Amino acid sequence: MSEENAQTNEAVSTEATIADTADWRASLPEDIRGAKAFESVKDVDSLAKQFLDAQSHIGNSIRIPGEEAGQEAIDAFHAKLMNKTDLMVKPTTPEDYAKVFESMGKPEDGKGYTVPEGTEGNFDHLREMALNANMTNKQFESMVQSVAGLDAAALESQQTQQAESRGVVEKEWGAAFDQNSSKAIALLEATGAPDSVIELAKAGNIDGDSLRWFHALSQKIGGGEGSNAVSDLGGDQIMTPSEALFKKGEIMDNKESPYWNESHPRHKEFQDKVMSLRKLAKGKAA
Repeated sequence: MSEENAQTNEAVSTEATIADTADWRASLPEDIRGAKAFESVKDVDSLAKQFLDAQSHIGNSIRIPGEEAGQEAIDAFHAKLMNKTDLMVKPTTPEDYAKVFESMGKPEDGKGYTVPEGTEGNFDHLREMALNANMTNKQFESMVQSVAGLDAAALESQQTQQAESRGVVEKEWGAAFDQNSSKAIALLEATGAPDSVIELAKAGNIDGDSLRWFHALSQKIGGGEGSNAVSDLGGDQIMTPSEALFKKGEIMDNKESPYWNESHPRHKEFQDKVMSLRKLAKGKAA
């Protein structure tokens, strides 16, 4: 084939393509042939592609149900709406509200609520409260953490006050603290106090005022106020600082006491006694 013929065939082919592109609308009905939507469509292939794109878009679109749509269609619309847009359907009935709360994270029953890791305690009552209040699991965890924090703060405050009150009694009783504490515990045991109270007392988990009161009762039941005070160091009772100070004063104020008479055979004995009483008055063991 000559070069001239090749050029002629190419020109004819090009003209035919141009003609096809321009005339593809000719096969369309006359009332839609001139639609503006076809202006950007070059040929039938482009029209087919745009049609497929439109169908895909329609499939992914959300169509609002009409007035005569059934409940099943409406529920499907709501589900699709929330799935595609994260929008929340406005509830109008108890059932609608239940669905909304469930979608937000409310469990089916109280057992579905989880306690944050590291939080100790029984929160069953809070589970029921959260369920009745339509709380989500996230809200429940936040509430438990707040309650646990308040409980911990209250416990710490209670322990601090307890330690401070026991410190006052320890200073008041001095070296006699263990002895008097034992008498208070013995009173609890002898009077049939609950085991829980006795265990708390033995573990040192009762406040100073209660400990002092239990000891005072043991004094009265054991023979009257002051029956545990000793009159001689040969006894097996330990004096409190106030008792020791009082006893030392009795000896020192008595100028006829062997303590003041160096030639008395018991002079050394009374000197040692006064020395021991001074230690007890400072809260130290004699």
